[in-house]
This record gives sequence, C-alpha cells and structure tokens, in this order.
Amino acid sequence: MSTDRDVVNALRRAAEALIGRRLTDEEAARLLALFNKARGTYRQRANEALRQFAGLTEAGIRKYAAASDNTDRIITDLEIVMDQWKPGT
Repeated sequence: MSTDRDVVNALRRAAEALIGRRLTDEEAARLLALFNKARGTYRQRANEALRQFAGLTEAGIRKYAAASDNTDRIITDLEIVMDQWKPGT
C-alpha cells in the first residue's frame, strides 16, 4: 500500500526525470496542485499533472520515457504507486 508521502515523492521523481533537473519547492508545490486539480483515476491524475507541468503530451511522456531506461523505470514506479495508493495514509 502506498502512502500520501509515496505519491508526492513518486510524482516529484517523475517530473524531475522528465525535465532533467531537480524541482524547487515551489515547482513541487505547483506539481502537487496540478495533481489535486486533475480528475480521473489516480494514474490519470498523475499523468495529467505531469503533462501540464512538463508541457508534454501523454505520447510525449511515453516517448521520452522509452528513450531512457531510468526515466521509464521512474514512470513505471509512479504508476505502481498510484495503483496501490490509499489516500489519507
């Protein structure tokens, strides 16, 4: 079971992998706000937040992830965290 902190960490790692640098605290807060604003399943909300934050389409995210084993692993980890998340934990 994934916790709220696991979700925040996984989102942050995924965004950092996509933009190629560490996020500032302000950027991390913006990413979390985008996630909270998005609708759909947890996985859909994460994808929407990453798309808006990184300025990529979902296909663009997949293409970028496919080009790097590390980024692909990070995106896959995010999806697993989202699938196992129980909000409020």
